[in-house]
Amino acid sequence: MELFIRNECERIEREKITPWAFFGSGTLMRVTDFYGKQIAYQGLAWGGSARTIFWTRYFEPFWEDVTDRSIKEVFKLCEERKVDARAPLRETEGMLTSYGRKLFDRMAQIDQRLAGRGFPNSVPLRRTDREKRQLEQFISAHVSAALSSLPPAPGWWRRVNKAIRETPLLGPIVGAVITAVRFLLAHFGI
Repeated sequence: MELFIRNECERIEREKITPWAFFGSGTLMRVTDFYGKQIAYQGLAWGGSARTIFWTRYFEPFWEDVTDRSIKEVFKLCEERKVDARAPLRETEGMLTSYGRKLFDRMAQIDQRLAGRGFPNSVPLRRTDREKRQLEQFISAHVSAALSSLPPAPGWWRRVNKAIRETPLLGPIVGAVITAVRFLLAHFGI
């Protein structure tokens, strides 16, 4: 899952975030939003509508898609390997959160460089706490929904019964142990 998420994040950074670094370079800056709409700017200073688009609902649909596909991938892999999906879903939640935070940090660096017109240290780095919190809430809500769709975790008795069914020799061994314990209890009057 980490390879899947890392590759998706690298693609988002390379294709959807990094092109914004060339805003105001004199060349046409062109990106396509999640819905296929072209966004293009040339010859403008950083700010206004361009900055608003960059920070408002441009990135989120890409991230929501990655989150959705990651959860589906976890279910698919767990089903193939006959593994309970709870722990892999929680691990995926952590990876999605970590990589998402890194993408917001990259966006803040680009914003700082553009706002400083090539002198990034001349302006403060934009705080992304709110965006990161929203991202974490989105991921957490989707993982929680996925977890709630799973049947209840099997108790210890179900796990024992399953192990006995799946291991042919385990049933007779457990039966012999139970018989021996009963015999000892009866023999000692307990």
